Amino acid sequence: MDIFSTPRGRWEELSFRDPAVWLRDYESLPEDELTAMARNREGDRALRLAPYMYNPKLRARLHRIRIPTLFLWGAQDGFAPPAYGRSYCGVAFPAARLEEIAPTRAPFPAHGAPDAVARRVIEFALARSAGA
Repeated sequence: MDIFSTPRGRWEELSFRDPAVWLRDYESLPEDELTAMARNREGDRALRLAPYMYNPKLRARLHRIRIPTLFLWGAQDGFAPPAYGRSYCGVAFPAARLEEIAPTRAPFPAHGAPDAVARRVIEFALARSAGA
């Protein structure tokens, strides 16, 4: 999906289980905040266009990461299903583990389920510090 040509309302539906979390009254925002938002979107677009939303070298490089890594993925991701994230774990990224956060969507599972995300991160960190 082209996030840059998708209407913002549709993008928000796919990103958040409850799009109201992200809704803003753009007409009431100060000009400098709107300018910063537009520049952030321009920068995001520049980083993701060549090639679009994909780095062909990424999969071949992930095996270099040898520390335990936790991917938290929105179980109802509207952009990339959890199977996509899992495809990077294991063989391509041997130290990685993916856990789904339900009922959230990506790329922002922490917005939909902040307590669940915090709990998983803390559990992961504690397990690592205990040598698990």
